[in-house]
Amino acid sequence: MDREKSPSILSVNILYLILAIILITAGALAQKQNIYIGILITEYILVLLPNIWFIKSKGLSLKNVLRLNKISIKESITIILITILSYPVIVFLQAIFIAILSIFREIDPTTAIPLPTDGLSFILGFLVIGVSPGICEEIMFRGTIMKAYERLGYKKSIIISAILFGMFHFTLLNFIGPTILGIIFGILVHKTNSIYGSIIGHTVNNTMALSIGYLVGKYESTIDDILQGGSTEVAGPSLIGVLLGIMIIGLCAYTVIILIRSLSSEKENNQMEMTELIISIDKTRTTHLLEYISIFLVIILFIVLNFNFVL
Repeated sequence: MDREKSPSILSVNILYLILAIILITAGALAQKQNIYIGILITEYILVLLPNIWFIKSKGLSLKNVLRLNKISIKESITIILITILSYPVIVFLQAIFIAILSIFREIDPTTAIPLPTDGLSFILGFLVIGVSPGICEEIMFRGTIMKAYERLGYKKSIIISAILFGMFHFTLLNFIGPTILGIIFGILVHKTNSIYGSIIGHTVNNTMALSIGYLVGKYESTIDDILQGGSTEVAGPSLIGVLLGIMIIGLCAYTVIILIRSLSSEKENNQMEMTELIISIDKTRTTHLLEYISIFLVIILFIVLNFNFVL
């Protein structure tokens, strides 16, 4: 029976604090030396292994905590479609957020992640940037953390794990996008009762970003010629173009909602029953601020690292 228990919120929050500190110190140093090797070290050694060790050290079941349950081909295809259609919506919301930030501070759009320039570097980027975070970060956030917070209810567990996921990037510029993605990934895990749902979604999302960067870089001159029409001035977006873009974003969002609802099944009902059982067993537990001190410390750390934006 012990192997069916969930990790406690206190222990998971402490783990989150420790890994956050390691990430911005050892992880940042490793990525500074070599970005690809640094990412692999960060994902597999600093994120994945500690979470696996944490679960096993508590005498918990990896299958239960991480939801290592099979998903069908139909579910996989639906998840891929959800992720693809979510991408423009998230990019749109991220752009609005950055536009708001740019009112207060000048925004540097550069990224530390090198974009692939040929087929070989694209494959390498796919394995390092697409697959690795998709596996390792989902194990931590939609696995360990989300499972622990289920004692507060599945909705709260999805939202809290998503916010913690957004903060874990430790840059305000890249907070909104990952947080919204985290909510979507959490819903996918809840609907399918499988961590594989969010792993597929995370991998597809990162691969899309990598692919767009690769194609834009490869055909940059051609794109410039098309946009400029041979002139040196680029025309601003027309009202019709803006309205059309908003309509497309709205259609994508609506379709995503429909597809997510289509995932509702017996798995979700069973998952909700298990969550309600955990809550009922845990309802006499008293919540202490001590449980969340680690999270408060990470929030302070996040604010300090983004001091220029939060003044």
